[in-house]
Amino acid sequence: MSVTPSPTAGYGDEWNSSWSSLGDNMVQLYTKGRPRSIHQFWQRCYFEDLWHSMGAQAAGANYIELGAGRGTTSMYLASKGCKVTMLDLSSAGFEVAARNFEREGLRAPTFIQADARDTQLPSGSFDCVFNIGLLEHFEEPQAVLAESVRLLKPGGLQFAVIMPERSPSVRFLALGLLRPWALIRELMPDNARAKLRKMRGHEADQPRSTVLRTTYSRADYLAMVNDLPVGDASCVPYNPYHPVYKSAICESGIAIPLFRLHRTLRRMLAMDSRMKTPASLASCDLLTFRKRV
Repeated sequence: MSVTPSPTAGYGDEWNSSWSSLGDNMVQLYTKGRPRSIHQFWQRCYFEDLWHSMGAQAAGANYIELGAGRGTTSMYLASKGCKVTMLDLSSAGFEVAARNFEREGLRAPTFIQADARDTQLPSGSFDCVFNIGLLEHFEEPQAVLAESVRLLKPGGLQFAVIMPERSPSVRFLALGLLRPWALIRELMPDNARAKLRKMRGHEADQPRSTVLRTTYSRADYLAMVNDLPVGDASCVPYNPYHPVYKSAICESGIAIPLFRLHRTLRRMLAMDSRMKTPASLASCDLLTFRKRV
């Protein structure tokens, strides 16, 4: 693995720790076959939606993933023979990614260790700048968005999946349809739920990650790009496919096939093939725009 370092590389220590502590089921989410976990399913859908958004130019485009981490979407692009650059502050994330690419026999991308707010890369270098779960980790994401626009060629696409804090209520419909007994527990007051867990001998809820996760609204993100030279800007509620089962067998055998069927039916009915959904069901947001020609 060849990594081009940046003077700001030292600021990736927190993410180095995060990537170094990944569980085995989260190390690689790319799969050639049918997705077997909800995380694999999400990642496949993100790639499919990006590919669809790129249209006819998808196969011959030059891509860069900012905040790339394990590089799952980049792996899907590499499997299509695309030219891919991965940029991140975390060297540990790149180590995970390099092993994943090698394991699958995919051509390694260009790895650049740098700050997504100031990449030092030439302007107008890429047909597509994308990120999956990056912008919500910046108190002021405007700098990342401005840098993305600078890196894009005229007409190039920005595709950003944003994963802010969300109310647990967004998954209530999925629970009610597929695991109603769990929904009853979710609707209990916190103290009653804690007592139930104690009675069943379960450990207390795990503490949340200390990594920053902001709560900017879709309108906030559109306002951030308002003064940038972009067109067709859109920020929509995205991804209604929530974790439902704790059992891997139920997840792969029930939830994922039903979610995939729903997605297929949307395409057959000529609806938007992206995971656009009502705001009350969305686990994240999708921000897209094109650089003005």
